[in-house]
Amino acid sequence: MVHRLDEGTSGVVLAAKERDSFENLRDQFRRGLVKKKYWALVWGKTKSEGFVDYPLMHDPGDRRKMKAVVEEGRGKIRAREWKALTRFRLLDFSRGFSLLEVQMESGVTHQIRVHLASTGHPLVGDSLYSGDRPDPFGLGRQFLNALSLGFRHPSSGREVVIESPLPGELKLVLEDLGIRQ
Repeated sequence: MVHRLDEGTSGVVLAAKERDSFENLRDQFRRGLVKKKYWALVWGKTKSEGFVDYPLMHDPGDRRKMKAVVEEGRGKIRAREWKALTRFRLLDFSRGFSLLEVQMESGVTHQIRVHLASTGHPLVGDSLYSGDRPDPFGLGRQFLNALSLGFRHPSSGREVVIESPLPGELKLVLEDLGIRQ
């Protein structure tokens, strides 16, 4: 596996069959050359577009979780913190929920989930980061789908984009909300 998705996230994952391809693709991920696009349904109405660039660290109170470093005066990345940048664009809004297209410039564990929660817009169904909010659609997981990955083919160098459609249960949620897909 070249990369992974958080448990409960659907969509595209990338695997390599040969060691050289694996190393090439991992290097593309490390250098930020892989374009990752997600769809996320969050609580509340977000801005039409924006970004979150808080560094992330392990939550000292709960090792299962990550934490955004949001305190004033933050500057240099300290040991055990990772730089992270998440961009989002509002696709639609209905009945208190926003559908976002999200792109990560980095790839830190739980990055999208933590960044959006830190802005007051946690993912629908995210039991780890949405506080005491219910799972209003009974998904049993967060509404997050890795929609596409774009990278250079390790052998030919040509641009490749792999896409994954929204799974049926997530489509049904959007239909219920009357959100366009």
